[in-house]
Amino acid sequence: MKCISVSRPTSFSLSYVVRVTAAFVLAASLGACTSTRLEDAAPQVAPAADQAQITPDERDAFLAEIDAARAGQRPPGRTRVELSTGELRAIARGHAEEALEAIEGE
Repeated sequence: MKCISVSRPTSFSLSYVVRVTAAFVLAASLGACTSTRLEDAAPQVAPAADQAQITPDERDAFLAEIDAARAGQRPPGRTRVELSTGELRAIARGHAEEALEAIEGE
């Protein structure tokens, strides 16, 4: 660790002294604001429900209605198909070739 020795007196400009003094005054005045409690600035008020909450039976009925609507939007006869990686790559190659032919044909 180096020790720095100052052999000559250091002089500060007036503007530097004014800025440092202003910083200390500002810090002291802001410190006075910390005596306020958070509860005084923003009181903790529990939110009140505007409407009655739904019951578990109402929730279950609503979810059943949503599931029925989703089922009605599916195309008939569609099921989940699981393909191997090789089959998916073959489909991708075929799609790419068809797309390229469609683009070049125009």
